[in-house]
Amino acid sequence: MAAGEQAGGAQRTSGLAVASLVLSCIAFVFAGPICSVPGVICGHLARSECRRDARVGGGELALAGLVVGYINIALWVLGVVAVVLILGFVLLLGVAADRPAEPVRLQRPVYRGRPPAPGRRFRLPSSVGLRAAAADPCPCL
Repeated sequence: MAAGEQAGGAQRTSGLAVASLVLSCIAFVFAGPICSVPGVICGHLARSECRRDARVGGGELALAGLVVGYINIALWVLGVVAVVLILGFVLLLGVAADRPAEPVRLQRPVYRGRPPAPGRRFRLPSSVGLRAAAADPCPCL
């Protein structure tokens, strides 16, 4: 019997499949996309190795490594997009908050002659023509 063969023609598990699952799980827990990308690459290589050679097993391990690796990459991409959007909104709001608001300018009524005494109402002069407008409620018809 040769050094790499097992008795009875049993399949051997692909080392790339094991590496794929281990790297993807480590990336999911600790390292993020640093280990997830190599885990996905090893998973694809292991699956192609299992398809080429019938004596090599571990296709399920490789598939599990691929699933975990791709989920990890997707979560990291979503996280980066969320951080960019949040920082963009914070910076946008910060720029708007740094700019002073324009002061509200109140217009004072224009008096002809003397202003009314305190506590008395201001009456419009009769030359304004409000009485004529009150007599005809809709001058457009």
